[in-house]
Amino acid sequence: MGDMDRPGHVAILEKWLKSYRPEELFDAQGQLMPELAKMAPNGERRMSTNPHENGGAFLKKLRLPDFRKYAVEVSEPGAINAEATRVQGKYLRDVMKLNLDSNISRIFSPDENNSNRWQDRRSRDGGTFRTPMSRQEPLPPGINHVAARLMQQSVARGRPLLEAILESRVVRLRPILLTAGAALLFAIPITLDPIFSGLGWALIFGLIASTLFTLFVIPVKYWLLSAGRETKASNPVTS
Repeated sequence: MGDMDRPGHVAILEKWLKSYRPEELFDAQGQLMPELAKMAPNGERRMSTNPHENGGAFLKKLRLPDFRKYAVEVSEPGAINAEATRVQGKYLRDVMKLNLDSNISRIFSPDENNSNRWQDRRSRDGGTFRTPMSRQEPLPPGINHVAARLMQQSVARGRPLLEAILESRVVRLRPILLTAGAALLFAIPITLDPIFSGLGWALIFGLIASTLFTLFVIPVKYWLLSAGRETKASNPVTS
C-alpha cells in the first residue's frame, strides 16, 4: 500500500476513505454537519478545559527529587548498559516517597508497569499498587488463581473482604466470558461431526463448568478460607 504510483493501490485507498461516508459527516463546504457539531461537549465538559484534566483547578505542587541524582554515569561510549525508562521508574518511586503523606500523587501507566520498566515504582507502598507481590500474605491453601490474587490485592488496599470479592467479579467478568465464549464457538461445530461430536460436547460442558467454577466457586472458597483465617488470627489458641 505504500506505492501510490499503482492505480490499484490508489483505488484501495479511495475505497477505504469513502467507507467513512464523509458525505454524511460534512456539507458541500467541508464543514461538519450542524447536528453532529451539537454533540460536542461545551464548557468544562471539554477535555481541554475539564478541571480534573492535567491538574486543572485541582493542581497541587509535588515535592520532586533532584533529577540530576539519577544521571547515568558513562565512562566511555558503549560501556554502560542502561535503560531510560528504568531510570525513570526509580525517579517516580522517589516522587511517590516524597508525596505519600499528601495523598495526591497518582501514576497512570497506559501499558503494563513492568514493560515500561517501572518496577522500582512499586518497591515503595503508595499509589494504587500499595502492596508489592513479594510482601503480600500468601493465598489461602488450595487457591492459586488470577481472580483470587486480584481479591487479595483489593484487601491489601484496605477494602473489606466481601467488597474485594465483588470488585474482582466485575473486573474479571468480561475477560472470562470472552474467553469462554470464543472457545464455545470453536466447540459447537465439532458437535455436528458424527465422529467427534462426543469430544465437542465434552468441551462445551467442560467450558461451562470451568466458567461457573471461576465465577462462583473460587470466590466462595476464597471467602470461606480467608474468613476462617481471620477468625483464627483474631482468636489465637493459647496453651
